[in-house]
Amino acid sequence: MNRIRQEETIYGTVSHSFLHNTLKLWAKCGSVHTKRVSTITMQFIPDSTTVTLADGKKIRLKEVTPEDRDRAIEAFDQLSINSVYYRFWNDLIELDESTLSRLTNTDRINHIAWCAINPDKPDHPGLGAASLWRSPEDPSIAEVSFTVLDAHQGRGLGTILLAVLWVIAENIGIDIFHANVLANNSRAIHWLVDLGGRIVREKGVCEIDLLLDLDENVGRERRNDLKHWILFFRKEFS
Repeated sequence: MNRIRQEETIYGTVSHSFLHNTLKLWAKCGSVHTKRVSTITMQFIPDSTTVTLADGKKIRLKEVTPEDRDRAIEAFDQLSINSVYYRFWNDLIELDESTLSRLTNTDRINHIAWCAINPDKPDHPGLGAASLWRSPEDPSIAEVSFTVLDAHQGRGLGTILLAVLWVIAENIGIDIFHANVLANNSRAIHWLVDLGGRIVREKGVCEIDLLLDLDENVGRERRNDLKHWILFFRKEFS
């Protein structure tokens, strides 16, 4: 597999330990809260939607399912060395079965993931993806992760995918997005802060919280782009 090293090309990441513990604990949870959330999500979440980017190109946004395993493998193979490192915090050569399952086994309650694909080439790898994992300790908090292929960064895909997760999250009782980003991934840190995130801890790993409050005055242009897409998806998903 041929990878090209590039500078700071990946967004925030979710730690494997957090992800594993979340799925394990919530899989055992049969609470009334979980059942109530399941009913809500099934009523309003579509399978997919199509949007037009600022460059005029259309993209299809779809929910990630286990059927997307091959798509995830092909997309991974197109990531640069740095993108892989920033996303997975190590130099993975390929996605193993365990990682693939964690990425694609969604449940619409505690693990939600969406990806962006080219509608004219539905069998090609995705252009990017975003996931949230609800915290087993506090169901109002979810850790989020974003990946955009190197060739498609700078097109606004990360912000659009964040807006999708935001609208879904605010309808299932999630109030805060939490992101863990390697401290040397300045591009991802600046992106999240410009969108309204606040750095809550910075020691090797930069921890950022994003309050899901659209009325909060952030005063940054990138936040306006996020707000535009959140309002769009609120209408689209209603």
